[in-house]
Amino acid sequence: MSTANQDVPKIGRFKRSLELTKSAWQVLKLDKELLTLPLIGVLYSLVVLAIAGAIAGSSLLLSGRGQQLVGAIAAVAAIVGLTFVSSLIAGAICYGAIERFKGGDPTVKGSLAAAKQKAKPLFMFSVLATTVGLVLRTVQEKLPLGGSIVAWLGNVAWSVASLFAVPYIVTSDKDLGPIAATKKSAALIKQVWGESVLVSFGVGVIGLLVALGYVSIAILVSMLLGSGLGAGFGIAAAAVAILGFIGLMIGLSVLSAIARTAVFYWATTGEAPEKFNKELLHSSLTTKKARKIFA
Repeated sequence: MSTANQDVPKIGRFKRSLELTKSAWQVLKLDKELLTLPLIGVLYSLVVLAIAGAIAGSSLLLSGRGQQLVGAIAAVAAIVGLTFVSSLIAGAICYGAIERFKGGDPTVKGSLAAAKQKAKPLFMFSVLATTVGLVLRTVQEKLPLGGSIVAWLGNVAWSVASLFAVPYIVTSDKDLGPIAATKKSAALIKQVWGESVLVSFGVGVIGLLVALGYVSIAILVSMLLGSGLGAGFGIAAAAVAILGFIGLMIGLSVLSAIARTAVFYWATTGEAPEKFNKELLHSSLTTKKARKIFA
């Protein structure tokens, strides 16, 4: 691409993250129905918890080691199931966002159906993610002093390495195994990214700041209404604020997923997603590596 050899403007990380968030917001305004996907994920999660609860309940018919074993199975099943639901919804949002980037008009049904077509590799990735988490937790418990540090570093390393695993799984023509998807994700980060991973995480930081601001204002308004109009109004305001906070977190999670998908799409195709600034995305790449891909 010709832009690879052009000078791109120097943009601060925070400003870059802010601009990515704004671009993601423009996409979300066109496809508000994507906000429904996390709500569907909540329903799926309730089903998973119900199944895990039933398994755990069956342990009451046993005693001793049998009860402990069934309880452990129920706990692992819940973790794997919830991780799978999270991956499935993330895959659906990713698919919907890419459809919009290509100029299409994604739907909830179509996005979810596309993710379900990759249910098997997404489930296997969830098993791998759960295994990594359990191993790190075991290390933390076995090594009280250094275990926490090792576990924290391991979690950070895994989060970065697997950042684009779900997008790779969803967009792959063939079923991509969890290890292969993670390797491709890690390779993409290692070979292409400079500051862009920090920028991607920066979108989450902006979301955190917005959430903190919302909570502060909500608490203040609830206290003022409670003191001025009575406790009943304060409680009602707090209830509304909680619902609003849940909606805000859902919106921020979708925005973050769209921004991350945009960065992935740009890096793997060399095409700027619709509604996203080409120079902004290009300035997030390591120049030397970017030339190899976009030249």
